[in-house]
Amino acid sequence: MADTTQSDSPEVDSTPGEFEVLKLSTKTKKKDVEYVDLFEIDDVMYQVPKKPSPTVGLRFLYIMKHEGAEEAAYYMLTTMLGEEGYDALMNYEDLEQEQYDFVLTAAIRIATGKTENPKVSVKSQRPGSRGRRR
Repeated sequence: MADTTQSDSPEVDSTPGEFEVLKLSTKTKKKDVEYVDLFEIDDVMYQVPKKPSPTVGLRFLYIMKHEGAEEAAYYMLTTMLGEEGYDALMNYEDLEQEQYDFVLTAAIRIATGKTENPKVSVKSQRPGSRGRRR
């Protein structure tokens, strides 16, 4: 029996010139954003977009390549958590590395649509260290 379900993604024929051109517009209305819970501090829940724009993942990858893992992680967390969520996490003095890794990994997975662990890890640095060597 043939699969008659429709996909949200357009089908693309890989033959050059044999596909419909994707037309995009910067004048579209913003869609309502649905949020999901990610972490909680002192009974205050912090959320991230359930389906962020793919541009978040694209910007993350661009920053990762051109500026490095630390800058990409900062972009991802501030974009996904928002100012309030990022500040809450940053000011939570009992935050452990595993907890930080969980939040960062979840944000990356949601933003990029990946189900495998991302190859990004930003570990706490020793006082006085300058970060990544170039």
